[in-house]
Amino acid sequence: MTKNLAIRPSTLRLAIAVFVAVLVMLGLRSPAPAQADPFFGIISQRHMEASYFSRMEQGNLGSFRMPIDWAHVQSRRDGQMNWGIFDEMVEMTAQLGISFLPTLYNSPRWVNLDHRRLPVDDADAIRAWKNFIREAVMRYGRDGKFWAENPEVPYRPFMKWQVWNEANIHFFAKPVSPRLYGKLLKISASEVRRVDPRGKVVMAGLFGRPKPGTGITAWRYLRRLYRIPGVRNSFDVAAIHPYARNTRQSIGRINMMRRVLNGHRNRGKHLMITEIGWGSDSDTAFGRGDNQGQAAQLRNIYRALIKNRKRLKLQSVYWFSWSDLGPREYRCNFCQNTGLIDYTGRPKAAWHRMLDFSRPG
Repeated sequence: MTKNLAIRPSTLRLAIAVFVAVLVMLGLRSPAPAQADPFFGIISQRHMEASYFSRMEQGNLGSFRMPIDWAHVQSRRDGQMNWGIFDEMVEMTAQLGISFLPTLYNSPRWVNLDHRRLPVDDADAIRAWKNFIREAVMRYGRDGKFWAENPEVPYRPFMKWQVWNEANIHFFAKPVSPRLYGKLLKISASEVRRVDPRGKVVMAGLFGRPKPGTGITAWRYLRRLYRIPGVRNSFDVAAIHPYARNTRQSIGRINMMRRVLNGHRNRGKHLMITEIGWGSDSDTAFGRGDNQGQAAQLRNIYRALIKNRKRLKLQSVYWFSWSDLGPREYRCNFCQNTGLIDYTGRPKAAWHRMLDFSRPG
């Protein structure tokens, strides 16, 4: 005759509570939860406040892309890494269940006098970049220090790491060189995977069609990258910034990227649009005249992207940008009026059109 081994519910609850407390004291967390890739994302040119993230969450905009500027994190060769502003953003997004896509880029002056120069010139630069990558993954990845130090923050470790921004134009990379970027991509992928074997590497978002003399079209650049031994295995997701005058041109640029991926036996590899946007101004190439014109263009592009999502294997799309810039703020000629909200925080017509897609019904 066997004894009754049933455990009282109160005893079980106590055992679970003790177990969780021990995990917190040891700085451990459970395995990273499965996170679906949100289709709708945002990138911001301005500091994001908690109320903005709350509005994002309410609008079902599930991912936030943020550049992590190496020059800001580590301004001196012998200095400590300063993660303060990024800790703040990570905590606010995690509290609301918003995914975070970091873009690691920008050489500090103690590595290169020109911040656009990729840190692959010599052993010292490579060693410093590898250390930056390693520290970032060790802070925010699956076993990251941030999560151990902040057990009250919901556990949403970074799953993906984007390496550099618009490496195919001279505004972000000098010289524009698929060979040098391929080297950086291989170094970065090796370091990410060394710390987190399940970490995913996202290629730099390539600017679709640069003006003559400023860079290489995204699909030609990608084709040249594939010629470099080992590069095809150094990224898990390709990315493009298909800025264009209209929807037809934008979709055409994404098609070209997809064709290059397919032509190199990477039909299963996903594609991200890590920036796309149009403005409500009438002064720039991507301006749509007014708020209604911007909203109409947003509606047209998202209809096309959603229609072609499966064929293009689109994983996520990030609108540039969350907010307009103020009268005394300046980033670029096109950047001033691309927001879903104006610089005072009021929703524009584009915000309401976005909700038609991100929050259907």
